[in-house]
Amino acid sequence: MRLRLRFEGRRLIERMGAPGSIVRYLEATLDNEVAKEDLRNMSARTLILGGEKDQFFGGGMMEATASAISGAKLIVLDEETRMAPVERVSDVRKHLQEFI
Repeated sequence: MRLRLRFEGRRLIERMGAPGSIVRYLEATLDNEVAKEDLRNMSARTLILGGEKDQFFGGGMMEATASAISGAKLIVLDEETRMAPVERVSDVRKHLQEFI
């Protein structure tokens, strides 16, 4: 998986201006059994915090990732996009402090 990301990551960087490409790449990664196995093997405390309307990680991607990581905590901010850390600083800070 890491080797694949290393080689394919360059192409991803070249297409960063195309959000659809990034979403398709991330979805393919989550559909990959190797990636799912890597997530299942994670033992670190994990917080997944994002906006409900996140353009890159919305559409169930955060939920799928959280469900694959044992004990992961998922917080989805209602009506928020990927700009949650900028637009809802106090909420993000509060959730991070509670998690830490």
